Amino acid sequence: MKQAIEKKREAFDAMGKGELQRAVDLFTDAIKLNPRLTILYANRASVYVRLQKPNAAIRDCDRAININPDSAQPYKWRGKALRLLGYWQEAAKDLSLACQLDYDEETNAMLNEVQPRAQKITHHWRKYEQKCKDDEFKEMVERIKKVLEEQESAQKALEEQEIDEKAALEEQEKSMKEPETTEQIVLKEQEDNQQEPMEEQERAQKKALKEQESVQNQCMLTAVCKFRGRVQLLFSLK
Repeated sequence: MKQAIEKKREAFDAMGKGELQRAVDLFTDAIKLNPRLTILYANRASVYVRLQKPNAAIRDCDRAININPDSAQPYKWRGKALRLLGYWQEAAKDLSLACQLDYDEETNAMLNEVQPRAQKITHHWRKYEQKCKDDEFKEMVERIKKVLEEQESAQKALEEQEIDEKAALEEQEKSMKEPETTEQIVLKEQEDNQQEPMEEQERAQKKALKEQESVQNQCMLTAVCKFRGRVQLLFSLK
């Protein structure tokens, strides 16, 4: 423990002299001596930030937070590292939490710088999300519309199929009835053809009878006339 604290003191001295890489090495030695001391990771992270090595700083802060999530320093330096990377929303979140845990002017000033950009990004993200939702809604409406059109088309095709099947059935029934009707027509024509000569024959017979009766009547009339003539002749001779 004492050796770790001594290495920590030497690291701060190196930082004061601007020997940042030596400070990193000394903090690394201190961490090896006491790997459960949160502040050592936060201190080394602060040097990484000064060296413009934000990813290394973030890794140290993550380790420190895993050990002690209630320490303000890891959030402070992770927020500054995130700022270097342009992660304004994440930086604002960490800096705000650092101020809540242990307020200091430097962290608050950094938060005031980062927060407007974070809010602007949040606003743009909300607009983008809303647009995505609108696009998704439009896409969903189009999908529903397409499904309805397909259903309507299928229903129409089914109705047309039913109409065709009904027409085919009627045609089949009609074709089944046609032979009987045709046969009846043929029989009727045959009957008519047979009946017509009989009627002509009957008419001829009637005509012949009438002619015969007429001849007979004429003969009788002639005979009567002759008989009357003879009677009159006899009376005249007397």
